[in-house]
Amino acid sequence: MSDLSFIREKILSGDWIIVTGPINTATSEIVYQPATGKTFFLYSAKVVITGHINPTTNGLSRNAVEADLKVDNVVKDTTNVGMIYDGSTSNPGSNFTGMPGGAGDMGDGIFSALGNSLVGDSSKEVSIENIVDNGTAEATLTGWIEDT
Repeated sequence: MSDLSFIREKILSGDWIIVTGPINTATSEIVYQPATGKTFFLYSAKVVITGHINPTTNGLSRNAVEADLKVDNVVKDTTNVGMIYDGSTSNPGSNFTGMPGGAGDMGDGIFSALGNSLVGDSSKEVSIENIVDNGTAEATLTGWIEDT
């Protein structure tokens, strides 16, 4: 069975889970808590930048977020993503690029999620938490549940 066919079957059976939401400040998070008797299998997890801060003339603006993927409060992966906006008179308001090395090494916002799972007990959770904030971002978890 292809990945697409598998996902389609999980969606049709009501077992496909998507959790998404803003993580715009440090310690803000999105969370999925599987019910007792269910196991959650993580398929993907990512963070994307959703806005920018207008720089002053002849200045730069950075929009960056670093986040942790946690399973039962254990950090499984960390990613970061960011953009820089150039407001210089030589390139006014038109230069959105990845963050340069001088602003910190920035990743693609994608976590290594496959292979992570969690047996639910109505208190354990899978989450994406903003740990270093300097911008606005949206986080998304996807996966499926099965009876334990």
